[in-house]
Amino acid sequence: MTDRYIDQEETHIYGPYAVKKIASVVKGLVPECDGALEHMAANVEKATTAVKGALKLARTAGAGVRKGAKERKPALAGAIDVLGRFSSHLDGHKKGAVDRKTYFTKDGTAAGVGRATADVLLALGHIHGELTKDGSPVKNSTDWAADFGAAIGALTPVADHADAARTDRRESTPEIEAARAAWLLVYGAAKLVVEAVLRLTGKLQLMSEVFHDLAVAGNAKVTAPPPETSGGRGAKGDGGEVGA
Repeated sequence: MTDRYIDQEETHIYGPYAVKKIASVVKGLVPECDGALEHMAANVEKATTAVKGALKLARTAGAGVRKGAKERKPALAGAIDVLGRFSSHLDGHKKGAVDRKTYFTKDGTAAGVGRATADVLLALGHIHGELTKDGSPVKNSTDWAADFGAAIGALTPVADHADAARTDRRESTPEIEAARAAWLLVYGAAKLVVEAVLRLTGKLQLMSEVFHDLAVAGNAKVTAPPPETSGGRGAKGDGGEVGA
């Protein structure tokens, strides 16, 4: 039995469950491999958080559509303010520490973005992506990325009119799918590392205890992790909460 399609909601179940089970079931079986296990568990956790963030942003947009276009101006003004404050923040860096055109691609200035909703949204998304890259040279990049994410969430659903807002909601779907695809890649890699340890110790039967998707029916919709069992290492619970 294996869940043939893990949707974005199920990543929230399978990911944390695998992280917990890697620590309690697999770690320590081959001490030399513990570092690799910890690394993969951390990556699964990070990828799961990314899917949650993409879903939250999409849902924020979906809820905002119902608020109507009257909120467009405040949201646009707020987004432009974020761009302006970020531009000023860049001025506070040492000369040569950052390339302004990396963030404001047209001419290196916030003014160059313009005030059209579509242009502002594109600039917000581009800068957010740059800020979330590993090794960002921008001071307090994590905090700034959060500000840009909030600005995107506020402006996207109220852009211009209802049709535009609905388009923006559809455009959030590739973001979710990208996050899900990254999660599947990391989750699959974690399986390979765990499988190696379990094969070395003759405990391959524990794969489905660590990765719950291997223990449910192929067409199942999993809504909760399986209940904890009272057994020790290697004890198995039932199949968890699933739906057709």
